[in-house]
Amino acid sequence: MRRNKTAGFSLVEVMAAIAILGIAMTAVFSTFLFQQQSYTTQVRVAEMQQNLRDAVETISRDIRMCTYGFPSNVNTVLNVNDNEITSRYLTHVNGAPGPDGIYILYRYDGDNTAYPTFNVDPGPGAGAGTVTLTSTAGFAAGDRVIVYNASNADLLLVTDVPSATTLTLLGGPVTNYNAGPATLARVRYVRYFVDTTDPAHPTLMVDRRNGQPPQPLADDIEDLQLQFSRDTNGDGVISVPDGDVVDGNVAGTLSQIRQVRIHLLARSRIAQSGWVDSGNRDMADHTPGAANDGYRRRRAEMVVDLRNSGF
Repeated sequence: MRRNKTAGFSLVEVMAAIAILGIAMTAVFSTFLFQQQSYTTQVRVAEMQQNLRDAVETISRDIRMCTYGFPSNVNTVLNVNDNEITSRYLTHVNGAPGPDGIYILYRYDGDNTAYPTFNVDPGPGAGAGTVTLTSTAGFAAGDRVIVYNASNADLLLVTDVPSATTLTLLGGPVTNYNAGPATLARVRYVRYFVDTTDPAHPTLMVDRRNGQPPQPLADDIEDLQLQFSRDTNGDGVISVPDGDVVDGNVAGTLSQIRQVRIHLLARSRIAQSGWVDSGNRDMADHTPGAANDGYRRRRAEMVVDLRNSGF
């Protein structure tokens, strides 16, 4: 009897097909992993860039506004509450070998609703704790205000708004303004610093000095450094041969500051194997050293010209 032959695959053919399919699937999966890793890398780099951009823009705006709105003939603003402002309007906190910090003070009256200016007449006497205004709408406990006239100025803290026309000020103005009208205006008094409480995720913080806790400004900002260029001879030009200081690591004589250079260093939110830092990370007087820890870092710098230099 003749046996009927049926079509099919031999074991060798099946094994060969499986091997070819495995090679093809491995290639496809490898391509997928590479594309996904590339996408993830770009997302994390974009996050760092955005964090740097937000941080630089915000800090540079406040530094540029430093001293704005204060009477030029007033040489001293007395502070009865905060010891940080040892100068008039800008205090640099050199954190070497760690991140720097900075305090900035200026009057902001671009929004007359949020930052109104009032005439105080007669002004409060020495040691008085309250002032009477036409309206206290928009004021809240924790606000900083400046009370000034042609020759005096005092920086004070609002501790209470007891009525629609009365403010209670911490310590009261130390200057007697009864001799004539005085002006009261809200001020912006901000502090920038890096919070390293969580070393894996350092955060650039902004403290608006309004009685509220500091708030995060940008995540994963590892370092903030500040440098100052000073016109020591007052000729309006920063020149090294004239003895001027370019990018000094300390503020020095604040009335001579013409430029502030901001350095910021950001790093990836999540560590990833294979990412290795390269290049020099030194900024100003901060030398962090080697950083081959699986993060990718980005730096940003901006030079800010003080609009109200010579304060």
